[in-house]
Amino acid sequence: MIARLPSGSSLGIGVFTALTVLAVAAGKRRHHQIMPTLIALAGACLVFFALFVSYWFVVELAGFILLIGAVFRDLTLRRRDEARRLGLTRD
Repeated sequence: MIARLPSGSSLGIGVFTALTVLAVAAGKRRHHQIMPTLIALAGACLVFFALFVSYWFVVELAGFILLIGAVFRDLTLRRRDEARRLGLTRD
């Protein structure tokens, strides 16, 4: 049996998924929390499984939902750190 190469759209989605995980992981330098990166990695694993192993719509959707949640959590932590550094918090 000849191995089938992934289609162009699958490769594009995979590349942008990996870039999203890298962007979330870069936030650890600011807020020093690993949880957004772990959530993004879990989401990326689900997306990669759905794209390159066995396509299930629900698995791919769950992966994208995890990625979105990780991005929003990372953004919230980055903004909180920025406000703390600027002295805008009520601590």
